[in-house]
Amino acid sequence: MSLIKHIKIIIISTILLFNTLIEGYEPSSRYGHGSIVFDNNLYFFGGYVKETDGKEINTNDFFYIDLSKSFDRLNPQYIDLKTISNPPISFSQGSLTPNSQGTGFHVIGGVLNDIKDNKPFYDNFIYEYDETTKSWSVPKISNSPKYSQLKEFDSVFDDGKSYIFGGINDDNPKMILEMQVFDSESLSWSLASNKIPNLQALSDYTATLLPGGLIVYIGGTSNPLSDIYIYDTRNDIWNFTKIDAQGIDPRSGHTAVLASDNRIIVYGGVRDDNSEALPQLVVLDTNDYKWITPKIEEIESRVLHKANLVDDYMIISFGKFTKSDNLSNEIRILNTRTYEWVDSISFETIKATKTYFLTNNKTSTDVYFPTFIMSNDLNSADDKESNSFFSKVPKYIQAAIFCLCALIVFTIIFLVYYNIRQKKKTKTRHLSVLPYTNCNEEAKEDIIRQYSAI
Repeated sequence: MSLIKHIKIIIISTILLFNTLIEGYEPSSRYGHGSIVFDNNLYFFGGYVKETDGKEINTNDFFYIDLSKSFDRLNPQYIDLKTISNPPISFSQGSLTPNSQGTGFHVIGGVLNDIKDNKPFYDNFIYEYDETTKSWSVPKISNSPKYSQLKEFDSVFDDGKSYIFGGINDDNPKMILEMQVFDSESLSWSLASNKIPNLQALSDYTATLLPGGLIVYIGGTSNPLSDIYIYDTRNDIWNFTKIDAQGIDPRSGHTAVLASDNRIIVYGGVRDDNSEALPQLVVLDTNDYKWITPKIEEIESRVLHKANLVDDYMIISFGKFTKSDNLSNEIRILNTRTYEWVDSISFETIKATKTYFLTNNKTSTDVYFPTFIMSNDLNSADDKESNSFFSKVPKYIQAAIFCLCALIVFTIIFLVYYNIRQKKKTKTRHLSVLPYTNCNEEAKEDIIRQYSAI
C-alpha cells in the first residue's frame, strides 16, 4: 500500500474520531440518579438504565455539565468522568451532599450495587468524591447509622450536617420514622428528635431548606400535599401545619427547589396509583403557606427525576415519563420567575459567596460556592470577539485534539520511514541477483547506478 493511501486512511479515521469527540458523551436515559451543583458544574451520578433486553440495572455512570459555558438543553455538552475517576459503586435513589471542606461531595445511601456483578453491596453507606484530585474514597465513619440500607429519601445539608428523614430500609422494606443526621466534619451519625404528634413516615418525598434552618417536607407516598411537616435544625423541633390543597393531587417521586421570595416549586411525580399527579407544577408560598397553581405550558411529566436550581432556573434532568413509563434522557429548564420553559441559558461566574460550616469546636472552614448571572444575549458580538473557538471547547476535547495531532505526526514519520525501508529492501533484492544475470559488467554498473539513485 502506498504512502498516500496510508495517509488518506489516517486522515479519514482521525476525522471520524474527532467528530465523535466533538459530539461529546451521551448518557443513557435513566431515573433515580443523583445530582448536585458544585464548582460551576452540574454533576450526575448513577441511576437505573435499561439494557437492550429491557432489564433495568443500576449504574456507576458519572458525568457533568459545565455551567460556566452557554448551555443548550437540546445539545447539552456532557463530560464523562467515569473513565477518569472510576466510581467504586453503582448507585440510585440516594442523595448527594457537599463535604465540609468544600472540595467535593458525599454520596449517601441509596440502592448500592457492586460494579462487577451488580449484586447488592452495603459494606459502606457513604462514599466521597474529591473534585481537586478527581478521585473516590470511603470516609472512615466513627459510628454506623441506625439504618444503613436506606433508599427513597431526600437529604438536606445545613451547617455541615446532612439531615435524612424517613425513606425505606432495603433489608426490611418499610418506611422509617426517624431523622438520621450525618456530621460531615466529625464523620459521625446521630438521631434527631421525632417528637411530634401524628408524625408520618415518608418516602419519595421532597425536603427543602429555608433560610433560618427550617426544612419543609412535601408529599411522599400516601401523604397529601395538605400535610406539611417542618423540622427546625437549629432547635431540633418538629412542627406540623395543615393547609388547603384542594384541586392538587398528592404525589411522590417529585422534585422541589427553593426559588426567590421563599417559593418552593414542586414539579412532577405520581399519585399512589402511579398515574400522573396534576397539576404538573405547583408552588408553595412559605411566607403564608398557601399553594399556588401558575399557568404553565404542559410537557410530558416525569417521576424519579432530579431538579437543581441555578440562579432563577430550575434544571430538570432525566427521570421516567409518567404516561408512557419510558425513561428520559432529556434536560428541561424552567424560568422560575416567569414559569416559562426555555431551551438555552448562559451563566457567567461573577463572584464566590463565602459560606461558613461551623465545626464542633466552633472553628470555621471557608467554602466557596459560585453565584451566576444570566447573559442577555447568547450570540452577542462581544462574546464572539472575546472567545476563541478553542476557549469554548471543553478541555478534555482540547487534550484529545492535541493527542490526535501528535499521533498523526508520529504516524506520518513512521510511514515515511517504513516506505524508505521498503525501497531499500527492493533495491537490495534486485542487486542481489546481479551476479547471476547474463549482462556484461558495464550493464551491471549501469543497473547499480540506477538503484543507487532511488
